[in-house]
Amino acid sequence: MPGRDVRPPRHVARALSHAALATAAVACAGACSTARETTGTATLHRYREMVMGVEMLVVIDDDSADRAARSARAAFDAARAVDESLSDWTSSSGLRTTLDAARAAPPGSAVAASPILVDATCHASEMSRITDGAFDCTAAPVVTLWREARASGAPPAEDAIADARARIGYRHVRVNRDAGTLQFDLPGMALDFGGIGKGIASSAALAAARRNGCDRALVAVSGDIAAGAPPRGREGWQVAIESGLGTLEACVVLLRESALSTSGDAEQVLVHGGQRHSHIVDPRTGKAVNHSIAPTVWSSDPVVADAAATSLSVLGVAGMDALCERIRATGVAIEMRVAYRETPDGPVLIRATPGFPACVGAPAPASEPPSQGGPSPPMRD
Repeated sequence: MPGRDVRPPRHVARALSHAALATAAVACAGACSTARETTGTATLHRYREMVMGVEMLVVIDDDSADRAARSARAAFDAARAVDESLSDWTSSSGLRTTLDAARAAPPGSAVAASPILVDATCHASEMSRITDGAFDCTAAPVVTLWREARASGAPPAEDAIADARARIGYRHVRVNRDAGTLQFDLPGMALDFGGIGKGIASSAALAAARRNGCDRALVAVSGDIAAGAPPRGREGWQVAIESGLGTLEACVVLLRESALSTSGDAEQVLVHGGQRHSHIVDPRTGKAVNHSIAPTVWSSDPVVADAAATSLSVLGVAGMDALCERIRATGVAIEMRVAYRETPDGPVLIRATPGFPACVGAPAPASEPPSQGGPSPPMRD
């Protein structure tokens, strides 16, 4: 069932309560875990459930426990609906059903798709265009190929990569919003929302919480965080950013009415013949990325933040400024911060756009126990 899959982790941004990390790493297995904390003028309610194969955190500032619980339930349900529509890990998902129908029909035939899938394909196609294919929603054939390669311990053959690339190309997907259909021009095409799906889920979840009366809310789906209005008495929601490369201390930034998304490959790497192959694949070449990079993207739009972080993982630090310019040209606010190594064993370097949110401090050490009546123990990767 959705939410119980084991999928590649991506987790280098973490939501905090005030001075310490908000909880995570609780084996909820789909059952909601809650906690309540009063700090200053804010009353924070935290809820956790497994969604999209990761733990999802919802934090709401509200004096009404009932309203907070109702809003959190709506947020989880919205994120789960996204997963049920976009997952390529479950055979009953809306995505798999639509792709099966497309394969059974002549190439170019219009096939029915759920409203969530139609909207997601529109967002993903636009981000594919903006990034000129560094993010490509049709990259599923090469993503699957490299997933199998990591399982086997050896990279795929060149002819297999060429065959997969022949079925990729965001320009060959057509969306009809009014009719609720998708068309694929090339036989064997498929969609992959791994680089944008959690941003879509966090955005949908935050919107659901707001519809239920809670504007002061934060949603974290692994490394994708969407923040609404800040808690009372606070300038913003505190979020810790780690380097993602395992050597630098985390810093804390403030989020309000904005989103933060992280990407990276610290935990999903294939090493073969002395060559490092990331789980992140460049759709333009069909090859796994081999540079060490951990981007963090701030944006006014959670969906754009997620896809931009994925794109930056492909483009590398040299592509950061141009990517920002292309996205800003669409009217979306965006800033980027990248941790990277110039050589496999070199030091971790940091580069950020000038407008990236300033660090306001460091989180409490992971070994620090919670104070009496204070926040829960820190989240651990």
